[in-house]
Amino acid sequence: MQTVLSNEYLRVTIASQGAQIISVKTANNRECMWTAEKELWDYHAPVLFPWTGRIKNKTFTKDGVLFKADIHGFIRDEQFVCTEQSATSARFQKNSDDSTRRRFPYDFCFTQNFTLNGNTLCQTVSVTNTGKETMPFGLGYHPGFLCPFEKGKEAKEYSLFFDKVQKNAKCVVITQDGFATEKLNDFMTGESSIQLSDTFFSENSVCLTGLDSTSVVLCETSSNAHLPKERQNAVCSSALQAIEVGLSGFPFLLVWTAKSEKMRFLCIEPWHTLPDFAEADAEWKKKKNLLHLAAGKTFSSTLLLTFHTK
Repeated sequence: MQTVLSNEYLRVTIASQGAQIISVKTANNRECMWTAEKELWDYHAPVLFPWTGRIKNKTFTKDGVLFKADIHGFIRDEQFVCTEQSATSARFQKNSDDSTRRRFPYDFCFTQNFTLNGNTLCQTVSVTNTGKETMPFGLGYHPGFLCPFEKGKEAKEYSLFFDKVQKNAKCVVITQDGFATEKLNDFMTGESSIQLSDTFFSENSVCLTGLDSTSVVLCETSSNAHLPKERQNAVCSSALQAIEVGLSGFPFLLVWTAKSEKMRFLCIEPWHTLPDFAEADAEWKKKKNLLHLAAGKTFSSTLLLTFHTK
């Protein structure tokens, strides 16, 4: 089942599976989201819960009971119920049940609220602990955008522009197996942009922390659409000038694409938590870097996606 939101700027399609954004089209019908081609990556923009990335040995224990743990959790594949809808907003909900408890032994209510405001799509995730004990969990967003924006363009013609010069940014070292480490490398010191290329992600995803920015903009390097409006004089030939991803409230930003000869899409992923650590304990309550939510409490997170067009 699909739900459509629209206004004069955007037409957004959300699937009930995962309450996942599967399409964002501009007023001139230009698609912005990755099309989930199976040979590369068969998702569009999943939310990651109750963990982000990989769990060591693909298993964890809780009080001695073993649970299997595939990459990125399971909420992205769950069927959500649309409980509210208008022309420009919708609310989706998934409650824990016997099936989820066999994979994650906690009770929760997981909601996603989508609202169109001009050319910005606001996605708010709320996790309520409906159980009787503290719930450790991971949470992150994984939106994938078509990049290049149009045929005939190359990845090297695009850059990621941050709204501030980076003074404290670090790169979290991720092992080849996809696990986090305690090691941090300097990254982008004194710079405010990253130029892309077809080989930029040949080794692994890039995991950043300590960013001094509230947003990051994907656009052609020759365009200055990432600048404040009073200084914009875009030379980009594409009707879609830029995609802006909000970073406020997120300690980590991952940037990734699937390995291929030519870049086809780019994932810009604000996360609250990291993948499991290479030396992680198997017991879930001893895992590092998880969020901890007390019984009866709610954790909320908001992602802002803005699609700039001519």
